[in-house]
Amino acid sequence: MRILAWAVIILSILGILIAVAGIGGSWIINNRLTEGILSLLAAIQTTLQQGEAALSQISDELQTVIDRINTIQDTAVQLGESAEENAPVIAELSRLVDEELVPRIDRVRETLRSIRESLVAINNVLITLNTLPGIELPTLTDELQSASDRLGELRQAVQEERTAIAEFRTGVVEEVVGRFIARTDTLLDRAASIKTNVDNYKGQIARLRSGVETLQSKVPVWIDWSTAAATLVILWFVLAQAALGLASWVYLRTGKMVWQLMPSKKPTGEALEGAS
Repeated sequence: MRILAWAVIILSILGILIAVAGIGGSWIINNRLTEGILSLLAAIQTTLQQGEAALSQISDELQTVIDRINTIQDTAVQLGESAEENAPVIAELSRLVDEELVPRIDRVRETLRSIRESLVAINNVLITLNTLPGIELPTLTDELQSASDRLGELRQAVQEERTAIAEFRTGVVEEVVGRFIARTDTLLDRAASIKTNVDNYKGQIARLRSGVETLQSKVPVWIDWSTAAATLVILWFVLAQAALGLASWVYLRTGKMVWQLMPSKKPTGEALEGAS
């Protein structure tokens, strides 16, 4: 029994030392975990801010595209039957298409493609974060891919207008101008629809940024409370080990268990008999 008591004392001391080290380690992990998660959330915020700024630029570019299409329509109305008189009008139409519309649409597509890749990566991170208890961040849809595809269709339609403008050089009739303006109406609808999608996506990012900002303020509190709860559990373990070690030490000193040293109460009947 004495060997067993010494073994219990040694194990209790080791358990206490390990538990104390665990408390210190848990708070070290607390700091590193908090810093790691906050750094991740800060990186997400930065990417979302950049994406939102890029989408604002794209929205402005699309508005300019819409304005230029309206200008093309206004210019096309000036076409008449005389090829000589139409020359400056046709030149202006060609300039608007070649120098204003096509390059601007290409810039929008390239910007959209680059930010979409970043936002898709961020969205995958968000999906992973949402698997953790207590985290419910909004995720992003894939509207940007649809917008990019429709931008390609818009560019193709604008390219086709070049052929129509070339037809004006051979002489213009009212029917040809009417078809041209009808096609530009379709271009307007497409550009406006794409702009609406981009603006809606900006709204998604704004809501997501708000959710990430809220999470940034809650994460340190959650981690601190979790670490504090773990510390309390470890302290309970320390007290249990200390009590076990103390009981073993008492046995070594007295040869009795702790409860055997406690004074026993006389039965009530015996106490009354002794009193009489």
